[in-house]
Amino acid sequence: MNVDSKEVRNERYHRAPIDLSKKEAPIKNVLLIGACFSNAFTMRCPKRYVIDHILANHIAPLPASPPKAIDRYSFQIVQIPLRAIMNESSYLRLDYHDIEGHERAFEESVRLLELFFDYVLRYNTEHHLTTFVTNFLSPQQNLMGRFLPAYDLRNIVYYVEQLNKRLSELVHKKSNVHFINVNEIAASLGRSYIQDDIIHIASHGAIGSSFDFEHDQNRLHPPKKYTQEYTMKTGAFIEAIWHEIVSQYKTLQQQDPIKIVICDLDDTLWRGVFAEEGIQDLGLEGWPLGVIEALLFLKKRGILLAIASNNDEELILKEWPTIFQTYLKPEDFVSKKINRKDKRENIQEILNEVHLLPQHALFMDDNPVEREKVQQAFPEIRTLGADLYHIKRILLWAPELQVPEISQESSQRTQLVQTQISRDQLRIFITREEFLESLQLQVETVEINDVKHSDFARSFELLNKTNQFNTTGKRWTFEECAHFFKNNGIFYAFRVADKFTSYGLVGVVLLQGHHLLQFVMSCRVIGLDVEKLVFTRMMDHFKLEAITADVVETPFNFVCREFFSQLGFIKKASHCWST
Repeated sequence: MNVDSKEVRNERYHRAPIDLSKKEAPIKNVLLIGACFSNAFTMRCPKRYVIDHILANHIAPLPASPPKAIDRYSFQIVQIPLRAIMNESSYLRLDYHDIEGHERAFEESVRLLELFFDYVLRYNTEHHLTTFVTNFLSPQQNLMGRFLPAYDLRNIVYYVEQLNKRLSELVHKKSNVHFINVNEIAASLGRSYIQDDIIHIASHGAIGSSFDFEHDQNRLHPPKKYTQEYTMKTGAFIEAIWHEIVSQYKTLQQQDPIKIVICDLDDTLWRGVFAEEGIQDLGLEGWPLGVIEALLFLKKRGILLAIASNNDEELILKEWPTIFQTYLKPEDFVSKKINRKDKRENIQEILNEVHLLPQHALFMDDNPVEREKVQQAFPEIRTLGADLYHIKRILLWAPELQVPEISQESSQRTQLVQTQISRDQLRIFITREEFLESLQLQVETVEINDVKHSDFARSFELLNKTNQFNTTGKRWTFEECAHFFKNNGIFYAFRVADKFTSYGLVGVVLLQGHHLLQFVMSCRVIGLDVEKLVFTRMMDHFKLEAITADVVETPFNFVCREFFSQLGFIKKASHCWST
């Protein structure tokens, strides 16, 4: 029986929820490189994509060029066939007690894996094409039997798991190459509904099918189709892999990212209403601890947390250690608005403090009326709280709350923004000149001309996340950056520190010859005149007397629209300014 109902098909979203999604990923063409397993990708490819498939069964060079020009592909999917690196006949002939023989076999598999990996990554190596590499499906059980050692190369399950570990290490050493754990996806849906190892050889590592059914119809007892004998979810499995890849691509492109989660308290971070019931014995047990766990992981990713709650702040903060024990601390939240104000007013104050737009915020509240009021006030904000048992999964797994990398600046974002808020409060009491002088600003610049530079990842993040001080609003792909550097482009990035803290790398200027393509800067240092200092230093560093610059107005970059006119530039065309 082949179960492929709507309910099963929706399982594709389990590991990458779509609840916070606003639009589809901008995907054009997809290149697929792989063997038997990869054939299923072509059959379940979303209709809106065009897929080119290059068969790769063995270690052999790829064609010099793919079917289309390399810049026409959004990304490529690479599937290395397990049989190409694990010779089943050699493995099966090994004596069980020959431990060294199994170790030699594994090292040979690793050598072949590295060789195959180098071959199939050609288009990434040469053109920096975004690449997703799938790992291997491990067999469902130890074929030597349940009583034999599990974490031992004589167990084929462990053998394949160790190959997956080595493959993951290879992937993470490469630039713009990403790991797709199809083994975990199969486990989420149920291996017994997907894998073919109960019929075929364990190292085939593919999905169940009825490809050989017709050849056995002359038997005394003709078999039914494999897919009739067993309940199958192979369609849902392939769709889930596609959805995982597209979700990762959306995160890489920083499509609709959420940068702050604003939480209510009652029946949101704890069970019950504090003012009426206090904290019950089960106040945090169950789903509340799950939500708290998710928030702390988000904080580690660099996503800000805030509170907007109708409660007594003095009482809540007094009881905080009793309520949350050691799980949550007040300082985990960049801003806390615990008062009797309308939540819409509190949310606006929070967004103003952290210099973020509603479209980058998520509001979490158990009350549907409050969610609706906030949604009407801020149409671009996203809300969460209706489906209690989906909250943690959405917070942790939605692509809009994922990050490609965690830089030093990202991991310290809460503390940095708290410092920024304190700094902004100081500004109220003294003149602007006194304020700037008191900060004792320090600016360090760095020149980046390669995607392998240690500061590239953070600069790339700024390009694709910054909205307000972003002179063109352009979002860049990894491939575009690599091409930019190849054509003598330079990222002129800068770090900022003051007497309060070190803000880390907070801005980058894209310069190509005498043309400034883009200037982006984190909102954390807006208003400190850092941009003017960096521009002057850049002109001196590259000995530039005159340059042109692109300026494109977006709905959000109003804070930098006058930047070039303040520096004495003259508008030459609709989007071009010149000194």
